Amino acid sequence: MLALGFDLSSIASIGSVIALVVFALVTVAHLRARAETGARLSMLLAALASTIVVLITFVFTTLVEEPGTAIVLAVILVLSVVLDLRWKHVRGAATIVDVSPADG
Repeated sequence: MLALGFDLSSIASIGSVIALVVFALVTVAHLRARAETGARLSMLLAALASTIVVLITFVFTTLVEEPGTAIVLAVILVLSVVLDLRWKHVRGAATIVDVSPADG
């Protein structure tokens, strides 16, 4: 469906940005669990820094060369945040039922 409204290069750009964001988030999560994995801090920081540099460069290049794609990326970002906040609100309001076996 997305392919009908955009050319393939725009779709590829959106996919690239999403992949870079996922790589950055996975690296941040790995930073938090590095004691368990034995990863070197310097390697994780280098990975995170390079991913962020590439992401920033890509975003600014997209703003200049493909402003329509940049707008779609911004809409996806805003929609993601709104949906996440809504999901957390709905889940927070749900009643928690205790299903543990009763003593006795």
